[in-house]
Amino acid sequence: ATDTDVDAAACSDTELEPNSSTTHHSAIQAHSTGENKLTKLVKRLFFGTSLLFALIYILFLGHLTTLGVVLVLQILMFRELVNVRYRTRAVLEIPLFRTTQWGWFGTCMLYSYGASFSDERLLSLIRSPKLVRFLPYVQAISMGCYSFMLMVFVLTLKKGYYKYQMGQLAWTIAIIVVTVVQSNSFTQNIFHGLFWFLYPVGLVICNDSMAYFCGLALGKRITTRPFLSISPNKTWEGFFGGGVCTIIFAYFFPLLLVRFFHPTICPCESLFDAISDCETPPPFLPA
Repeated sequence: ATDTDVDAAACSDTELEPNSSTTHHSAIQAHSTGENKLTKLVKRLFFGTSLLFALIYILFLGHLTTLGVVLVLQILMFRELVNVRYRTRAVLEIPLFRTTQWGWFGTCMLYSYGASFSDERLLSLIRSPKLVRFLPYVQAISMGCYSFMLMVFVLTLKKGYYKYQMGQLAWTIAIIVVTVVQSNSFTQNIFHGLFWFLYPVGLVICNDSMAYFCGLALGKRITTRPFLSISPNKTWEGFFGGGVCTIIFAYFFPLLLVRFFHPTICPCESLFDAISDCETPPPFLPA
């Protein structure tokens, strides 16, 4: 079998029905007209409020719990993104296909989190002597895992699938860059104070929510020009309204956290305890 044969066979497995685009377009129209604005608003308010309270509860449990949630989200993101280029027929023919993908991911996670906790301040928070002795060897272990995964990948190369396997390796590395490389920054931000995690997350939540509400209230009343062809329900009013609201939110939200949720600006003092109050750190003192 050649690469062309494999690609053709794989495409035949995932080929859409002739009228799939028409059916999809009809489904979008049915969704847009089937639910009135009030119903959609109530649903979003309910689920949005539930997620907000869940986030507050997670933050209250402490820095380590928050980092654990970030870890779970990284795993789910990786799983979702690798499935984008999943081809059942090719995967069944290639040995250890899924294993190698998750092996690369696990190796990078080990290196990233190991490097983060090797930082002098985070290392001082660890109470387990065994873990403290283990961390200096994380880089060497990660290098060994990397070499092992490279050998496994080479040994599992199969004639007729070279192009597909190399493409999958490049795709896996690109996903790891998106989901794992930034974990060191996440870790440092969380343990230097939940504010540094909550503030950017709050901006994203505000922008997404206010873009929806502004679009719901003012959508297509100022201009009927479509915003994005791939997302017909998005409007220019929602885009600009969400941006303006986020700028205002970005100014007042830190003031709100410092005054009423003071523990969120405190650095972590114990890995396994809930957040606690402290003296105001220098970055939050008046100039």
